[in-house]
Amino acid sequence: MLSQSFNTTDRLIRSALLERLLKAYNSQEDAIIPEFALMSESARIDIAVVNGIMHGYELKSDRDNLLRLENQKQAYNLVFDQITLVVGKSHLMNSIYNIPDWWGVTVAKIDDHNLLSFLKIRDSKPNPEQNVRAMINLLWKREIIAKLSELGISNRLGNKSKRYVGDLLANSLEAMDIKDYVRQSLKDRFFNSNWRVGVLSV
Repeated sequence: MLSQSFNTTDRLIRSALLERLLKAYNSQEDAIIPEFALMSESARIDIAVVNGIMHGYELKSDRDNLLRLENQKQAYNLVFDQITLVVGKSHLMNSIYNIPDWWGVTVAKIDDHNLLSFLKIRDSKPNPEQNVRAMINLLWKREIIAKLSELGISNRLGNKSKRYVGDLLANSLEAMDIKDYVRQSLKDRFFNSNWRVGVLSV
């Protein structure tokens, strides 16, 4: 059993990982979004990095449990291009057998000098389970309508439901173009100071 003093916490891992990601991704093409909410409020990934791809990072410290991981896994698999689980070493074996083999795995541990370090166990790979319709759900309704208008589809869409306009977009663009538009829309939001991270809109 781990000594209490060497247990990682969510706060420790999050702070160290954010520092690391900010050093690695520091251009105007990189959006690092903490507490990124998916359409289901029960699915809120700890950190999302959005640039040429969407890479989600889920954190499970030694003091966390894995009870929510199954539901989170199903939601994350629908939208992220790649996913990495950053886990305290007490959860490593239990978690690694309960996630897809294309998820990356990194262990966070505290050494004898009380310093937190990361050890990569495996790299993340491209997600074979992405769902374009689920990705469209990440967009605000006005972002969907803006794209449809750009495509010449703009007949009284403001009165239609988000599901309706989302279906129109799904049927009007190739999957790769939709994914590019979703990523760009999320980056545009992030760099707009009016967007409150983790808050969904219509």
